[in-house]
Amino acid sequence: MEIRLLGLVEATHDGQDVPLGGPKPRALLSMLALEANAPVSVDRLIDGLWGDRPPATAPKLVQVLVSQLRKQLPGEAEIVTRGRGYELRVDPDAVDALRFERLVRSQDNGGHAQEALALWRGPPLDDLANEPFAAPEIRRLEDLWLQAREAAIDTALAEGRHTEVAGELDDLVHDHPLREHLRAQQMLALYRGGRQADALEAFRQGRAFLLDEVGLEPGPELRGLNDAILRQDPELDGPPARREPTGARRSWRWLIGAAVVTVAGAAALIFAQSRGPAGLDRIAEDTVGVIDPSSGRILAPQYSVGHTPGALATGAGSVWSANGRDGTVSRIDRAGGSVITIPVGGEPTALAFGGSSLWVADGETGRVEQINFNTNRVVDSLPAGNAPRGVAVTSDAVWVSSAVDGQVNRLDLTRSGRRRTIDVAGGPAAITAGAGAVWVASEEDRLVTKLDPRSGAPVKTIGVGNAPAALAVGFGSVWVANRDDGTVTRISATTGVVGGIVPVGGRPVAVATGLGAVWVADGEGAVIRIDPGTGKTRRIPTGSAPSAVTLYDGHVWTGATASPATHRGGTLRYEIAPEGGVFTCTSCIDAAEPYSQAGSVLSLAYDGLIAFRRVPGVGGITLVADLAESIPEPADGGRTYTFQLRQGPRFSDGSPVRPSDFRASIQRTIRLGASPLYNGIAGAAACTPRRCDLSAGIETDDAARTITLHLREADSEFLYKLALLPAFVLPAPTPVKLLRHPVPGTGPYAITGVTPKREVRLTRNPYFHSWSSEARPDGYPDAITANVSADGAAQVSAVQRDRSDAVIFAGDGSGFKGLAEPHAIAFADASRVHAGPAATNTYLFVNVHERPFDDPKVRQALNYAIDRGRMVEVAGGSSLNTLSCQFLPAGLPGYAPNCPYTRDVSALGRWTAPDLDRARQLVAESGTRGQRVEVLGPPRFAPVARYAAKVLQRLGYRAHARVIALPRYYAYIDDSRHHTQVMFFNWSDDYPTPSSFFEPLSCAHFVPNSAANLNPSRFCDHALDAGVTAALAAHGADANAQWAVLDRKLLAAAPVIPLFSRRMLLLVSDRVGNAQLNPALGPLLDQFWVR
Repeated sequence: MEIRLLGLVEATHDGQDVPLGGPKPRALLSMLALEANAPVSVDRLIDGLWGDRPPATAPKLVQVLVSQLRKQLPGEAEIVTRGRGYELRVDPDAVDALRFERLVRSQDNGGHAQEALALWRGPPLDDLANEPFAAPEIRRLEDLWLQAREAAIDTALAEGRHTEVAGELDDLVHDHPLREHLRAQQMLALYRGGRQADALEAFRQGRAFLLDEVGLEPGPELRGLNDAILRQDPELDGPPARREPTGARRSWRWLIGAAVVTVAGAAALIFAQSRGPAGLDRIAEDTVGVIDPSSGRILAPQYSVGHTPGALATGAGSVWSANGRDGTVSRIDRAGGSVITIPVGGEPTALAFGGSSLWVADGETGRVEQINFNTNRVVDSLPAGNAPRGVAVTSDAVWVSSAVDGQVNRLDLTRSGRRRTIDVAGGPAAITAGAGAVWVASEEDRLVTKLDPRSGAPVKTIGVGNAPAALAVGFGSVWVANRDDGTVTRISATTGVVGGIVPVGGRPVAVATGLGAVWVADGEGAVIRIDPGTGKTRRIPTGSAPSAVTLYDGHVWTGATASPATHRGGTLRYEIAPEGGVFTCTSCIDAAEPYSQAGSVLSLAYDGLIAFRRVPGVGGITLVADLAESIPEPADGGRTYTFQLRQGPRFSDGSPVRPSDFRASIQRTIRLGASPLYNGIAGAAACTPRRCDLSAGIETDDAARTITLHLREADSEFLYKLALLPAFVLPAPTPVKLLRHPVPGTGPYAITGVTPKREVRLTRNPYFHSWSSEARPDGYPDAITANVSADGAAQVSAVQRDRSDAVIFAGDGSGFKGLAEPHAIAFADASRVHAGPAATNTYLFVNVHERPFDDPKVRQALNYAIDRGRMVEVAGGSSLNTLSCQFLPAGLPGYAPNCPYTRDVSALGRWTAPDLDRARQLVAESGTRGQRVEVLGPPRFAPVARYAAKVLQRLGYRAHARVIALPRYYAYIDDSRHHTQVMFFNWSDDYPTPSSFFEPLSCAHFVPNSAANLNPSRFCDHALDAGVTAALAAHGADANAQWAVLDRKLLAAAPVIPLFSRRMLLLVSDRVGNAQLNPALGPLLDQFWVR
């Protein structure tokens, strides 16, 4: 049995054609064959056969088509029913498209290229090109064909057959002018054919095309080859006759595992030789490399560590690396040549060695881990504030900085970890110890604070550059790397006076002192040596993005992540799923639409004045300037903000961005009623859907490029609101209606095609250039396709089979309607799963006006009785959730570990076990035993509701669970006319501040006997509301302390039972690298690599 899709669709058996019928049965067979031996849902089949307008009888028609095919197919091919879908069971090699794809993607793709190309009979799905399912499959298969042609040409060039492929290359370059490797092959073929001038002209034409069409210079492959041709480098000469490469010639020997000599290899080799025979040309990403401090050469070997080695430390005869994205620490033993991996979990953000231990700051769990260097194991874990970013060690203490808390935690090493908190303004991030003090850099306020090492008291505050990211002490000074300025500030360690500023360019992210110099890791591709005497600099290119630097054994060590210049290209295929399989967005491409499921895609095409840092992990909740040059300080008592718009950013149609575009965009958002977040702007209260004039509230000057916002009253969270989707800047003429067609944006990608609720296509914005590596870095993929579907299983299957590249399958944005599937995927595909906090807390809300929960003793009893560990397992396990015992989620300002509802209350604030005895005592005191209780939940979390009902039964109540389908569920529990009692409830913050979590429990949201009620617990405490207002008006550590008090008060009143915090889980294909999850933005699709 053979099924042929690479050309006209046909099937044969024993050399005889199998009659397939008309276009619809042929299309159905093609869809099943492309997913052979995996289920395809009926919904997907209907979409693929009829698109947006299926007939009312579509499910029945699918059954009929399947029945017809079953009658025609022989025994070797069987269509079976799988759930609400069908699966074609057949030998995968019987489907030419599947065999073709396997051959192209094989590691020896050069050797298999001709075999793959022999299967190609013509345009794939040629007679079905107009069917709705066909277009993306045709594009994908044609791209694979092009990869196979490139591999075959590489083989031909390696065998000296350049004359055979020269003509074909002319045609391929003409048809695919943006494929740089094809142009490089063309240049090499021309050069080897004695046509040097034509080869150089091909480079000139290619460069001109790239600049005209996408505004980019050619990549290193083309540039290096052009230089080599100009030099007539003998390494470019091909072999005189067909032969197998032996590896005997030095010029190709280093291409590990290569079966053929590629043009890229030749260009890279020439670059490496220019560095000298003893040096490597680059430090690979996700490795720790070694640099000779005298010559600047990169030395061998390099040490492979975990993903994103973001911090380095030395101690106990080793170099230690914190690998932020896979929750590990690597110990490098250079003498023994070994690397030991130590799991620590969470997100290790910083390291320091001292007190005979390695100390690891964990940004996800808010703890500092102690690693014993003899056993290479975590021996203790201590609370260290929210999202710690830095750690340092003195003789008697460990110091941990938390930008979220605005505090430094001092953990006493001589008194069993006694913890003292020290208020430090401005978002303390980096921290170091030396010269008799502790030094803290605050990113937000651009300050360095000197602390007394004994008392922790602030001694002096020194102003430095923008975004001070790292500190080091040496040569009588404190050296501060200012990430956004590309400078290093030198501060006298004695007087605290700034002694100079050294421009280093790029993006300095780490600094170390020693070996006669100051060493700076520049995230844009180099390690920089500063002479401390003269301030002169020397730049050492690394070919990657240094992320950390330290000194050991007479050498400079640096951790490396991928360089922005590498891994560019390809199409990333992303799957968008609605929460629980239910769509809430109408347009899905309009940033003004609240809670659009396409938010992670829209953020690729549009920008606001302010943004969250586009980095993974805890650093991603920091605000940075985006279209604005900087984040201004508020004036007029917190009611006025003046922004300076950057010069340079343009919309994707080439038009410049003007201040008036911002005002028009906010007016549009308010007129659409999309979000109440901007109603505090002066004049917004008078806006209607037909008219909105904010000229008094948003003053703009296009000539001076300024924007001045006036608020009716101070709003401490206003800057966060400006970083959200509804504040993205669109061209002023954008119509005031939900968009059906995309409008120009400023991001690295432009939306170039939309199939409503099916697909969004993005390609590079030709007018984009990166103005901030923190707010708006350049993107890696050339194109991004977002496929929209409510079929979570089909999306995951597509990624597992490498037919798509990424999907969120747990947390906000998961299309699964149950919990078992995400748990199974997290277990089975662990190597391809990336995890991050989802900023979502889950509770049971209880109606304080309904018996028996009108008695606070009963509410407290349920809090005591819930086994939170068991609840985590019921909800899908620890891979999907983390246990929670308090109202505010970990990581938010004001969160302080505190768990009163546990069997053994401890100072560490941890939940240990349920206390059923205490719970039953409280129920007995309430006199409510035996009353009826109903627990409500949506289908996805039905197991949670059922478990809660069982707990209530153990307390003596006649309890049962009831499931209500989405989207009706949340409207039902909000409606205060319903006598609800216990309700499952999810809450996600709009931005990383505590206030939004108190909203559904505020008096303002409680409307008795009304569907307009937004307070499911019907809880109203005016004193608590006043406390929220006061906390919003406070700042820094004072505000955090007030939020912590409110958290404890709410726990005592117990209108909610905290259960767990959900995690975001991302599944990626084998083609994807550098997958990143941001706590505020979700997946950073522009930073994914596509292999």
